[in-house]
Amino acid sequence: MTPNRMYSALRYHLDVGVNYFPGALVEEHLHTAQQEIIRHILQQDPSFFVASTPLLPVAGTETYILPENARRGTRLIFVESTSDVGSEVAPAEMRNYLAYRGGIVNLCTTLSFVLEGDRVRIMPTPTDASTVTVWYSPSFGNMIEGSNSATVISSAVTMVLTAQTVPNYTTTFGVISPRDDYYNGMTIEMTSGAAIGRQRTITNYVGSTRTVTVSAVWGVALAAGDTCIIHCPVPEDFHDLVPLRGAILGSARNRNRQQELEALYFGRYGTTGRLDELMGWVARRSDAQVEVVGYVDHGD
Repeated sequence: MTPNRMYSALRYHLDVGVNYFPGALVEEHLHTAQQEIIRHILQQDPSFFVASTPLLPVAGTETYILPENARRGTRLIFVESTSDVGSEVAPAEMRNYLAYRGGIVNLCTTLSFVLEGDRVRIMPTPTDASTVTVWYSPSFGNMIEGSNSATVISSAVTMVLTAQTVPNYTTTFGVISPRDDYYNGMTIEMTSGAAIGRQRTITNYVGSTRTVTVSAVWGVALAAGDTCIIHCPVPEDFHDLVPLRGAILGSARNRNRQQELEALYFGRYGTTGRLDELMGWVARRSDAQVEVVGYVDHGD
């Protein structure tokens, strides 16, 4: 669902209009709902949303800051070092480390780690420049629907988002954040112009210039004014949960719909709620397992 459709769905659930529920308030409820649902997913499967970053230890330096998309209080999942022989994670074992719930998995033989806010403390204090890779649960930014403000050639992987300090919530939705890395890991889709329908993952975001770097070239030239969407990171088949949960949050102003909405979202006796359906889907995701096929001689 696009932000536009989510805004309409939230108001529909509450049976209210624009004047009763202005766009800025709808945006606040939608983002709160998005973050809550992401936390539910991570509780069910910590490997669902994962980011990694290299730390570059400097001799004599104890603490190292994490990227801006590592929320304060984020979960540090595991740590590996390129200097320790055999410590890098084998692909077949990665999911086991990601799903481990007992604390940080430390794959370094000589170093220990503790998370302090948005910083990682390395103990003992490093004495060399060995690279350490930290895997963590990232945070995500708000949904955006608007346009880019610069022409981008087909070989480029950067684009500049149009400033939306006061979105009109008719053609533009969501205030663009000045926080670096805020949209990292989210999907951006072009919705008009030569690249319409193409999607990319945001790999870097510079808040001061609103510059987005994507995972691969667009393949065609983007023109100033081409519209785009930064999608909600909740799985697409369950996008409807976001405006539904947002409407429950907003039902403080319209309680006559609260019980009905909560029944749809949480379920009730004899009926499965949409949140439980999402949790079941997350739990049943299939993994590629290593299978050995033996040789069978059927004769000539």
